Amino acid sequence: MQENPNQKRVARWMNLLCGSLFTIFSFSYLYFLQAELIGRAQHILSGGTTTYAPFMGAAVLTCVALLLSAGIQKLLKLPVRFIALAFFPSMGLLGWLTDITPVMTENGLSLGLSNYWVFLIMLAVWGALVFVIKQFPDIKSQYIPFISAFWPNCLILCVLSLSINLLGNMDEQLHARLRAERFLSEADYRKVLDVDRKSLQVSKQLTAMRALALAHEQEMGDALFTFPQDYGSSGLLVADADLLDYDTLQVYFHRYWQAVPVGKIQSDAPLFFEKLLKRPDCDTLSLRDYYLCALLLE
Repeated sequence: MQENPNQKRVARWMNLLCGSLFTIFSFSYLYFLQAELIGRAQHILSGGTTTYAPFMGAAVLTCVALLLSAGIQKLLKLPVRFIALAFFPSMGLLGWLTDITPVMTENGLSLGLSNYWVFLIMLAVWGALVFVIKQFPDIKSQYIPFISAFWPNCLILCVLSLSINLLGNMDEQLHARLRAERFLSEADYRKVLDVDRKSLQVSKQLTAMRALALAHEQEMGDALFTFPQDYGSSGLLVADADLLDYDTLQVYFHRYWQAVPVGKIQSDAPLFFEKLLKRPDCDTLSLRDYYLCALLLE
């Protein structure tokens, strides 16, 4: 039977449509939602020797995912109505890359994978579905209206996009903290203060970074209490046990304080800053603001 030109045309348009939608989703997901998390992973895996470029990284990873989906489609030759299923491995790749949680071990920072079993289950379901669909290939002489191929492919892409929430790390507090850490390392204190500004509940680390940013801006006394202070005076300190990025951002705190809180003093901010102010080289207006705010928070 001669192949219907309409079917070839619809298949080309479906490939282009699915590829375009996937490109938009993939780049947006990697660049706007997961850039800091992937940057943290690269930093840990490289031992701090490389720096992640969010725009270039998102573009390269999206291209790799597109090539993977094109190879899957060429290998499986899925029917026109189900071309979008070829993007499952690419979606799985995005989910696997962002299924990471930085954890502190005896050997320092490492990466933990938590949802790999979800991906294995989804992969098994996808394989079974592809097997069933392959039993009903397109008839070459069949006329397939564009709309008949459009809606099932869009539905599949929507389901695959939502499945990313089951795989990738979507912890809002972690992402907010990582953004603030990046801005703090770049000395962009205004952007640190803008991170999750309207949120009523943030992590202890972000609370401490806000305080440090306000101290750099000479606004601690005026603006500290415009932010939630759920951790009391301990929210001003960063202790050794806190997990921060870029070979631990404690260096930014300790360099500013010119001291390192150790032992019991790690949880006693008033005592820490009181001792600091007794040193002539540390008696500064900013540290006095720190001490006063610590007393008020107590």
